[in-house]
Amino acid sequence: MNPLVWISNKLMRRPSCEEVNRFLVEYVEGLLEGETRDKFEAHIKSCKCCGPYLDDYRTTIKMAKTSYDVEVPEALIDHTLEFLRVRMNDA
Repeated sequence: MNPLVWISNKLMRRPSCEEVNRFLVEYVEGLLEGETRDKFEAHIKSCKCCGPYLDDYRTTIKMAKTSYDVEVPEALIDHTLEFLRVRMNDA
């Protein structure tokens, strides 16, 4: 079954927290429409757990997208390689 059809069927009633978590990706990517989206958003606004969870989910996505921008100091690279060389020689 198409996941969006399944979501629409499930959301004809108030969704549970478990159901909300199953389709966070679709919501964040803007794939939920109309009444389905409205019920999802109503749950998020009224649930003391799911609202903060959605915020953390979005923050995680933003952090993951920018994590490649972090430069690793050359000294750390050198230290790690030396550590591995010593450990491999000891093995």
